[in-house]
Amino acid sequence: MLMFTGLTGILIFDFRRYAKKITTLRFVLICLAFPVFLGGAIEILQPLYFAPRTAEWFDWFSDITGVLLGWYAINLITRKLLKRYFN
Repeated sequence: MLMFTGLTGILIFDFRRYAKKITTLRFVLICLAFPVFLGGAIEILQPLYFAPRTAEWFDWFSDITGVLLGWYAINLITRKLLKRYFN
């Protein structure tokens, strides 16, 4: 969960920093949907390449929770930083 929190936080931070044109669809696809699909792909591929491991729904839901937590955390951090430097 913490890996996906960090991944989502970095994606959102870099997207906001380097994107020329920020649209809601691009933001959702790159910063939120990509990590969710990555977590699902990892769960599907685990039993194929790592024999003792199995795919579990709970792991994928944990990844999704990490994505949501990363989105919430980066919004909270940027809001506090903006308030600190521009007030």
